[in-house]
Amino acid sequence: MNKIFMTCLKRSKASNEATLAVFLKGNKDDADDLMGFLRNQNIDITFMPEIEKKGIPEFAYFDEGFKINIHTNRWSFYELRSYINSYTNTWDEDSLLRETMSKELRTCDENKVFDDRFFVELSRKIDHCEDLYYEENSSIDFFMNGILKIFNENLELNWSATKLKGIRQNYSDHLYYVPTTIIRKEIIKSFESDKKETIIKPINFCNEHLADIVLSPSPYSPKKSVINKFLDFVIMHIDDFIFGDLKHKRRIFKLEAEIAELKNEQLTTRPVLEERTEHVKRKLRLIIIGGSRIKNDIILSLCRKAGFDKRNIDLHTDYGKLPSFDTNNLLKIRSKYEGIIIGPMPHSMKNCFNLIHDLREKPQDYPPFVEAADKEQHLKVTKNSLKIALDKLCKKMHAVDNYAVV
Repeated sequence: MNKIFMTCLKRSKASNEATLAVFLKGNKDDADDLMGFLRNQNIDITFMPEIEKKGIPEFAYFDEGFKINIHTNRWSFYELRSYINSYTNTWDEDSLLRETMSKELRTCDENKVFDDRFFVELSRKIDHCEDLYYEENSSIDFFMNGILKIFNENLELNWSATKLKGIRQNYSDHLYYVPTTIIRKEIIKSFESDKKETIIKPINFCNEHLADIVLSPSPYSPKKSVINKFLDFVIMHIDDFIFGDLKHKRRIFKLEAEIAELKNEQLTTRPVLEERTEHVKRKLRLIIIGGSRIKNDIILSLCRKAGFDKRNIDLHTDYGKLPSFDTNNLLKIRSKYEGIIIGPMPHSMKNCFNLIHDLREKPQDYPPFVEAADKEQHLKVTKNSLKIALDKLCKKMHAVDNYAVV
C-alpha cells in the first residue's frame, strides 16, 4: 500500500503563496507518476535538497518527497488534497492519504491496535535481539539497534532513539538512533525538550535510571495510548537485560582499574635494588642438565658465588642417566624452576626426541634458559662456560616479573 502525507511548510498571507510538502512511502514509480500529473496541471513542483530532507523528521519514515508551491487564491489546501486523492484512486495499488495544516504531526491511525498473539510474537523478537547480543561478543550496540528497529517497523515511526547511561557518573552517555540518516543534533535535542510530537520514557531498574527512549510517531503510527502500551511492554522485557549489561561492564571496568593500579605498583619497584636482587635470587630454583666435565660440588660452589642457594639447585649431570629424564617437567606449565642451564645431552630423552631443539624452537614454552658452551659454541659444562652461563641466566631472569617479587 502507498502511503501519502501532505503538510503545509509555510504560508504568506501578504502574497497568498504557500509551500506544501508531499511525502510518499511505497512504489517509487508512483511518486514520479504523481509529480508528472501535478506538473501537467501547471502546478509548481520542486525536489527537496538533501540538506532540507535531513531537517524534516517526516522524511525519515517516507521514501520520497517533494514540495508544491501554490497560490491560495487558486488552490486551497483541501482542494489540492482532494485532487491528489482522486488521482491516486486510479492507481492499481491502494493508497492512504493523510494531511495536516500544521507542521506538527498530530494525525494517527485510529484503527491500529495489537492483540495478545502479537505480543507473544513481540517477545520472541526481543529474545532474538538478546541472542544477537551474545553472538556478537556481548555487544549492546546490536541489541539496542535491534530493539529500535522493532519500534520503527511495528509502530511506523519517523525515528526512534535511546540514550544509555555511562558506566560511571562522569562518563558520557551512549546514543543510538534508527534510521541513522537523522541529524544527530536533532536527536539530542529531543531528549532535552518535552515536545508534543515525540514520546519520551525512562528505563529504570532496581531504583537506578538506566536509559531514556524517544519515539517520533509518523502520521501512520497508532494512537498515543497504543504506543505507550507497546513501549511499556518492551521496557518490561529489556530493563533487567540492560541493567545486567551495565553491571557486567562496571565489573570489567573495576577489574581493569585494579590491574592498571597493580601495573603501576610494579613499575615503581624497578629498577630492583642490588641487595633486594640478591635476596630474591637466593629464592629462585635452577636446574642444570647435561653431561659435565666438573664435579657437582664445584658446580654448586659456582652457583653460590653467583648468588644462588645451593639448596635450590637441581643437578642432572650424569650423561648416562639423561635418557630417562622426563623433559615434561621442564615445561613452563609444570616446571618448578625459574631458570635452566643446559649442557651436552643425548638426542632422545623421555617425552622428547630432541630437547635442545625444542628449547630453541619454542622458548615461550619453557622458563628462561641458557646454553653452557665453549668458544666454538659447542655445548660443554666447564668452570668458565658455567660462569658465563650463570651471568647470562641472571640477566634473562631479571626481565621476568617473578624476579621482582620479594
